[in-house]
Amino acid sequence: MNSFIVAQDINAIRKGLRVLIENPRLREKLARGEYLRELLDEDLKIDTLLRLIGKATPAESAVR
Repeated sequence: MNSFIVAQDINAIRKGLRVLIENPRLREKLARGEYLRELLDEDLKIDTLLRLIGKATPAESAVR
């Protein structure tokens, strides 16, 4: 299965689970729902990617 930006393969899932298992602070934040928007908001993911490559987001372009 693929997400919008990266392929989801067993090695990536395994690595992510290892980080989750070994990081109690991350588990606590996930349990409190602190990452829910970042995980589910595709527009936020695209805006973040655009900023990383030095492009304006659609909202920033509309202001100009």
